[in-house]
Amino acid sequence: MALTIDGSTGDAFSEVSIASTSGLTTTKLNDLIVVCIFNENIFTATSNTVTSVTASGLTFTKHSQFNYIIPDVFGGGFTNMEWWSASSSAALTSKVINVNWSGVFNNGFIYTFGVNLDGVNVPLWDTNTLPKTAVNPNVGTVNPSVTVSTTDTNPMVIQLYGSSGTSVIPIPGVGYTNINSGIQHSDGNGNAVGALAQRTYSSALVNTTVAMGASDFYPQWLYMVDAIQGNVPGIPPVPPSPLPPPTVGPYNLTFSEERDNILWEDWNSANTPTNYTSTFTTGYALHGDAIRKWGPEYVFVYSDEKPVT
Repeated sequence: MALTIDGSTGDAFSEVSIASTSGLTTTKLNDLIVVCIFNENIFTATSNTVTSVTASGLTFTKHSQFNYIIPDVFGGGFTNMEWWSASSSAALTSKVINVNWSGVFNNGFIYTFGVNLDGVNVPLWDTNTLPKTAVNPNVGTVNPSVTVSTTDTNPMVIQLYGSSGTSVIPIPGVGYTNINSGIQHSDGNGNAVGALAQRTYSSALVNTTVAMGASDFYPQWLYMVDAIQGNVPGIPPVPPSPLPPPTVGPYNLTFSEERDNILWEDWNSANTPTNYTSTFTTGYALHGDAIRKWGPEYVFVYSDEKPVT
């Protein structure tokens, strides 16, 4: 099982408190739909945050939020970053997603995208001290970077960058690819610059540095990194391929597996796995035999040896 991106959109807005995205189209069943939001008030420290994310047939909940009052030449500005998500059992066609804020902001952007695991199980967020966040208030060019650990062994790590102080779109970190193209938007007074990228790993991350690629990182940015699980709890990993059956002369010797609690099949060593019906019979013994010692059942195997010619 491997996580894949299933459709994405990117939209920018100015001077609004309600915004609707361009339609998100996906092609697979049971996606995790993720909405990444950034907004800034360059003139004021008023904390305009998201109050709801809605779309027909989807129920969104807030996954994480990170905001900061960034000092600047105007005396302070509020920047806000939020992630919301919902599960979608069906593929989406031009699905419009609506975002409501607590008040009017200067500039902002919204990314939406779907993440698919296997078409059956909706992916889950990794919970190992995530998300991780970083901020550069006004201290020169600093590369966005955090240290990440994951519980899952096949995670998709997602990095989101939002800035109010530059017009330069950063590039993804090493090994990361853009989920959607970068965003640069301005109302003439400030900026909303965004970048969103992902990378799928084949092992758990342990204090791993996740950074944006080299760019002109002007002050006044927020950076958030999170991860989605590539393994669903309760589903065992794919077992290794069985060994071929042993060969004695022209005969193959095969054995029914014992306690196969992964595939629940017999004769897998013969490369012809066969399902079986499990039964368990219980009940009262014969009257008067309550303390009788019952003997084990035996299976007798007879063979007729024939010389190999």
